[in-house]
Amino acid sequence: MIPKAVVAGLVQGQIVSTGAVNMLLQGGQPVTKDMINRIWSDVVKEYPYQSLQFDPSGRGGAFIGEGGPEDAVIIQPPLVQIRSLVDSDPRGVRGVADKVAAIFKMALHHLGGPPPLNLGVKVVYHVPAPGHTAVDFLHTELVKGDEDLRALAGAMSYEASLKVVLSGADKAYVLLIEPLRSDLSHLFVDIDAQFPGVVDVDKIGERIASVNEFVVKQVGNFLERRAKEWGQ
Repeated sequence: MIPKAVVAGLVQGQIVSTGAVNMLLQGGQPVTKDMINRIWSDVVKEYPYQSLQFDPSGRGGAFIGEGGPEDAVIIQPPLVQIRSLVDSDPRGVRGVADKVAAIFKMALHHLGGPPPLNLGVKVVYHVPAPGHTAVDFLHTELVKGDEDLRALAGAMSYEASLKVVLSGADKAYVLLIEPLRSDLSHLFVDIDAQFPGVVDVDKIGERIASVNEFVVKQVGNFLERRAKEWGQ
């Protein structure tokens, strides 16, 4: 399994209940160019982002690294999002998790306001497909219904992927497995994890690590079992 990218985001705001409806209101002081500049100054002391781009409104900005838009810090109130390419860090996902947690702390220090909410974490892997044929493996083993899919499609072409939604008391995962379009000898594995409620900033790195561990261990074991059943 080859880790490729990590994306993490949260919102700055507070939940206000109005009867049966919960509303998210942006919290903290208004974001200004000066505030974005202060965050930029702190971040680039530790991490080599190459350019600072301001939102046209002046109320947000983005720090862009060597990897372009996939290697960036996005501050677009109430959203704060960090995108990182795993191969940019010699420690892999663990190193990226530490980096993301550190940048969130820097940004939230300057943004102020109430505690952040609703941490989202996305981890992307490329996985060599059994038999070096991602499409056949998906259609005949993961989806288990290639002939039915052909009948369903009729004269039309079709593609298939596997999507699994998993829910727990304090988290929800959406797992997507599909052929890697740029290399059909590999699978594209994407997990989108949501941790609703108030975010403990000190545990962001642990949250990212836990999502990555789920992919490596549980998704990895799942794919290995299916590969054996498929005869590879």
